[in-house]
Amino acid sequence: MSDTTWLFIVNPVAGGRRSARIWPELAAAMDRAHVSYETIFTQGPGHAVELARDHRFRFDRIVAVGGDGTCQEVVRGLTAPLDAVSLPSYARPMASGDQPVGNAEAQSSSQPEGEAGNAASDVRSSPAGGKRVAALGVLPLGTGNDFARGLGLPIAPAAALESLLTAPVQAVDLAKVNGRPFINVAGIGFDAEVAAMINRLPWRLPGPILYLAGILVELISYRNVPVHLVWETGEMTRTSLLVAVGNGPCYAGGMKMCPQASLEDGLFDVVVAGDLSRPAVMRLLPRVFKGTHIQDPRVEVFRCRHLRVEGPGYLNVHADGEVVGHLPAEFANEPGQLSVLKPVNWAAREAVAEGVSIRVASQERDSPSRAAATPAGQTSPRSSALTRS
Repeated sequence: MSDTTWLFIVNPVAGGRRSARIWPELAAAMDRAHVSYETIFTQGPGHAVELARDHRFRFDRIVAVGGDGTCQEVVRGLTAPLDAVSLPSYARPMASGDQPVGNAEAQSSSQPEGEAGNAASDVRSSPAGGKRVAALGVLPLGTGNDFARGLGLPIAPAAALESLLTAPVQAVDLAKVNGRPFINVAGIGFDAEVAAMINRLPWRLPGPILYLAGILVELISYRNVPVHLVWETGEMTRTSLLVAVGNGPCYAGGMKMCPQASLEDGLFDVVVAGDLSRPAVMRLLPRVFKGTHIQDPRVEVFRCRHLRVEGPGYLNVHADGEVVGHLPAEFANEPGQLSVLKPVNWAAREAVAEGVSIRVASQERDSPSRAAATPAGQTSPRSSALTRS
């Protein structure tokens, strides 16, 4: 029987408070299946970052329960700089015979001891040589859930939980913009301005509905601007509608902006939409949901590991739909630096671009890892599986 320890960080307002409604059913199912876990509910924006950072050495698995925003916060906490001075006591060097110290924040009183059961698969470890950083799990109870889709998780809550509890730990790429991690797509230009407008609104709508409405509003006044891109093997200057940098294929609840992006190839898929007119944008918009917009000759695609984008300083930069600053922007892909739970039947892109052939900028570098790529709560005894009642 597995001795894996779990922490579920639950965002109770995710998905229009859907997570708060569904979580008690999932917790009860884990109790019946004898899963050892603890639960902490977030109290507001940024809280999941703190929780993941402070508990990343106490547990083998930390699960983000919510949407992509919750997931991104947990990733930021798990990958925060490792500082031995500021490490919690249970992650500091221990004398022989010492035991890790618990933390009163969690709802449960059980304390994990010793090494993580599956630590060999994890990527990052404590500078003190102690426990490794917990692997990330995702329970998709938000509105978008694009990262969960990219990991091959079912979207139905019970099925997602069952899949998660039996999933192995695998290494995927860690994406950053100006040093800040993101999980799906970041970018500059039109979609960043749409994100800025949406973030100012006091209400939310499910899935891509709000984003589509924002596109229609922003399209009235937006003007394409010149930007300069530099990557490890080339550079370009374009007057563009947007530049999207994809670690994963989707954002905004299923919009396949970077349809062939992979979480495990060590590369970004960069999509540069050129000097498109408003009618052209409206014609291309429906194709984004199938990922076929990249077939348009005014849309360029290339792959890189590092990218710098320069342009007007007033242009916003977004990461997973959250505005994180202004130009210039530096993007970095750190291959295999995030440990995640992926189902055995993981399909990297869920065939998001089946039959689509990417056109690639002429100076793209071939990747050895992509040699055949297409161009351009409560505690109870532990168990390893969930039993439905």
